[in-house]
Amino acid sequence: MVEEKKSTLNEKQKNLLDRVKNKAHLIGHLVGFKDLSELHAKWINKFWKAGWTPYVLMSHRASFKTSCVELFIALHILLKPHKSIFYVRKTDALVKTIVAKVSGILQSDVFQALSQIIYGHGFRLTKNTATEIDTSLPHENSREISFRGFGLDGRITGLHCDLLIVDDICDISDRNSASEREHTKDIWRELHANILKKDGKSIAIGTPWHESDVFSIMPKPDKYDVYSTGIFTEQQIEATKRDTTKALFAANYELKFIADEDAVFTDYQILYDKDIGYGMTGADVIKGGICHIDAGYFGGDTTAFTILKKTPDGRFLVFGKVWQKHVQSCLSEILHLKEKYDAGSLYLETNGDKGYLAKELREQGVRCMTYHESRKKYEKITNVLLPLWNNKKIFFIQDCDLNYINQIMTFSAYCEHDDCADSLASIVYRSEGFKVKALKGFDLV
Repeated sequence: MVEEKKSTLNEKQKNLLDRVKNKAHLIGHLVGFKDLSELHAKWINKFWKAGWTPYVLMSHRASFKTSCVELFIALHILLKPHKSIFYVRKTDALVKTIVAKVSGILQSDVFQALSQIIYGHGFRLTKNTATEIDTSLPHENSREISFRGFGLDGRITGLHCDLLIVDDICDISDRNSASEREHTKDIWRELHANILKKDGKSIAIGTPWHESDVFSIMPKPDKYDVYSTGIFTEQQIEATKRDTTKALFAANYELKFIADEDAVFTDYQILYDKDIGYGMTGADVIKGGICHIDAGYFGGDTTAFTILKKTPDGRFLVFGKVWQKHVQSCLSEILHLKEKYDAGSLYLETNGDKGYLAKELREQGVRCMTYHESRKKYEKITNVLLPLWNNKKIFFIQDCDLNYINQIMTFSAYCEHDDCADSLASIVYRSEGFKVKALKGFDLV
């Protein structure tokens, strides 16, 4: 690598390496990161200096820290192609987005020109998939792929890397679930202890969500709250405060944890596939459950779909998904999920549409049970669902939609959307044997 042969560097190479080390934001400008500043160059400089003890950067949302990571990864691949990078984020979908952005940076004319300065020639991508990137740049004697991305539950066991980057592996699900916090911690310990090479380097980036989240077991972070970076104006800060809850603003922008005063539900539980055993998944154990649609009809409404399976020991296993759409726009996906999880009878409230949705589904051969809801939502949710929740009887399977769970976690007497909590409470209520009206030709099961 050029940086290791400083005595042979020409002026162009020296200037480039100095820019990479001290002024990386200027390279960022050339590849489209126009918002990067000297602050971000400082962060990238610290990425380069990271050691086996993690460098931890904690910064507020929308501070362009992920842009810094994307640029740093591309520069690292260019300058140290023989070193392997593992990039880990919460979900596979987020990982694929970052890998695609890094791929685009590497294939830009700017990086081809940088390669000409360093190596005297350009390069091509020899591997360019949704999760892996490798190049034709010199690997010396290493056969390792330069860059791999993994979701938090990706199969990394048995693999090793020179540079480990974890980016936003802690999110709102860690705020709301003790089991999720412990799950994230376990994965971080495994990554750092067994995946990172003993002479490797590690970087952790993100925002805190809870006083006992994964950052609590990491070294003291470099912290940059919304008041210190200068990225937001005072007017933007005030507008952001108005648009979010006090607790979430504190976590995401002030980098501190405070309790959500209005929250009804706290600390949800996840049934992870790894804990089920016998090669089974959440999709297997929830098969044959009953399901419910809380239909949205008007602008701004959400449509919630819930599958519920009660176990012999009195626990309730839940799959849920939510859409910010009219029910007709997501009906085909709902029926696909019903089939995928082999769900049984479908329950529908008739208050909103006089039973027309149930009639339509019946005509498609779907077994529907209808009921007229006379109870107030808040009363039903707090009287039916909350006691089971507090007694640790509600478990969401691993592939449950986090947006569904998070809508329940924001439920209060004053919340904007209560459809997921209402759907879950309604199906729990029905599962306990309360009568509903079967459509003509169908029996209650």
